[in-house]
Amino acid sequence: MKRALNRITMPKPGLQEFLKRAKEMDFGGVEVRNDLDGGRILDGEDPSLVRRWCTDLGLSIITINALQRFNDVAQAIPARVEELRALVALAAQAGIEAVVLCPVNDRDEARSFEQRMEDTIRALDAYAPVFIDAGVKGYIEPLGFSFCSLRYKRDAVAAIEAAADRTPFALVHDTFHHYLAEEEELFPDMTALAHISGVTVDKPRSAITDDDRILVTRADIMGNKQQLDALFATGWDGWCSYECFSLDVAHLDSESLSEQITQSWRVLEG
Repeated sequence: MKRALNRITMPKPGLQEFLKRAKEMDFGGVEVRNDLDGGRILDGEDPSLVRRWCTDLGLSIITINALQRFNDVAQAIPARVEELRALVALAAQAGIEAVVLCPVNDRDEARSFEQRMEDTIRALDAYAPVFIDAGVKGYIEPLGFSFCSLRYKRDAVAAIEAAADRTPFALVHDTFHHYLAEEEELFPDMTALAHISGVTVDKPRSAITDDDRILVTRADIMGNKQQLDALFATGWDGWCSYECFSLDVAHLDSESLSEQITQSWRVLEG
């Protein structure tokens, strides 16, 4: 299993310390974010220096997470393109493989399904040249919330296939969102990355939130192991990245986090 660590799981250390700790915990890759305090992605560090740190450590930075509202209404797309240009430029300089694309996720979403799909395809057509010119990929992450504008991976696949150029795009399989959407289909040939987190709370599926996402334990209700086993059974060999939003995880010191991650891998691989 190709193991990676999303920075939301360990948000407190500075970037260089985060990279070192990820390596010490035997991760081969990491994901950085633009939604941490201050909007920091590389903590203001020179991208070429970050690339060198990763080379020295033997780490890959898989993604910047994320361009939000990537499939917004048509009049908003020019502004999204400019946001994407900045993220892609940083990714190219730092040797980061991809930028995650997250859809509009508003409870007041009023567009019809047909309009949302049209806007999604239009957005991909606008973004493709930006990705291709920089040699960076775009990983689309459907969100399983009932009000999300792109809830199902099958709809993301349909949008990619309808785009003028599908080459820069792939999917994120998020075990949390797969569970929330009650989706059964897997698209291993189009999936580059799996986000992993566990949930143990006794709540209706519709009431579960990002705050409930912890490390995977034997009490997990989402079938993380079964989801990953199903992907691996197809011959899939992408990155598996821990993306745990719960403050119960974020507040752990590195030693405790390392111990709990070791126990969690045993659950996933056992």
